[in-house]
Amino acid sequence: MILRGLGKFDDRTRASVYAAAKELGYRPDMSARYLSSSERMPIVAVVFSELPAGYDAPQMFWTLALNSTIHGLLRNSISTLVVPTINELDGASLPIEAILLVTSDPKDFESPFLASMDVPLIVAGVQRQNEPGPGESPVTAWAHTDSYLMSEMALDHLAERGSTRPAVLFGEVPMAMMDDLRIGAEHWFNEAGLEPLIFHSGDLGGFTTQCLEQGADSFVVLCSDHRAKLEDVLRSIASSGKSVPDDVMVVALSQFGRAPYVHPSVTTVWNDGPAIGNTLANMIANGLKSGDFESIEVMPSVTQRESTSR
Repeated sequence: MILRGLGKFDDRTRASVYAAAKELGYRPDMSARYLSSSERMPIVAVVFSELPAGYDAPQMFWTLALNSTIHGLLRNSISTLVVPTINELDGASLPIEAILLVTSDPKDFESPFLASMDVPLIVAGVQRQNEPGPGESPVTAWAHTDSYLMSEMALDHLAERGSTRPAVLFGEVPMAMMDDLRIGAEHWFNEAGLEPLIFHSGDLGGFTTQCLEQGADSFVVLCSDHRAKLEDVLRSIASSGKSVPDDVMVVALSQFGRAPYVHPSVTTVWNDGPAIGNTLANMIANGLKSGDFESIEVMPSVTQRESTSR
């Protein structure tokens, strides 16, 4: 009982037991402890997987989402085991009821350990919903984040407010969803019958000026808190003698932390991490109770601010 932190014992007795356990190399068998409990909490393994070399995860979004997921599961009397890699999950001895895998690397599905686990597998963060290939793990349910839709929503928002020649600017941000955002933008330009104005560069200010010279009347900008290129775009617009939003409108992709505080405040298209985490927790909790896991679609949100308020 002392090693479990239970019972009423004096400090001297507790110290003696801890010292003896350390000398003997004793480690409690957590799996046996849980298996022996008639009221054991279900355990969901959460794997926040590593990304391929050269990519940055949307860490802020998924950190907020997973924090919310873990709290939501706890409210449903479900505990979590959080590990950074699938290999570390392989060494876990606790009885696991389900696995939540957050990844942007399709190779994670090739893990022989995942394929051998006879528990539900819920996947978030990767852009695929096709059937698993040979040797890949079957997916029970998806939390599908549609990055393609983020670009299209931003461009639709600008078009609804009168833009006829939008431009899309991607900073040098090696994010895992970069290709999806670009594909979404290209699809929108194709559907609109417009020549794409899409640039990927570290010099967003310079390309802003170039796009204005080509008749651009609005911008979609991919930025993040640690790569603050949004201010460069706004400065270049002002240097060109134009004002936001009267002459040029601006939308940022992702919830840029300073977007409400720059001048003028900038409209954002973003994914609400805490709200998505709550939805994911409820999906897992309901699935464990009913045995039926239903996939969820993560829809981006639009927060309109001064930069598109004509």
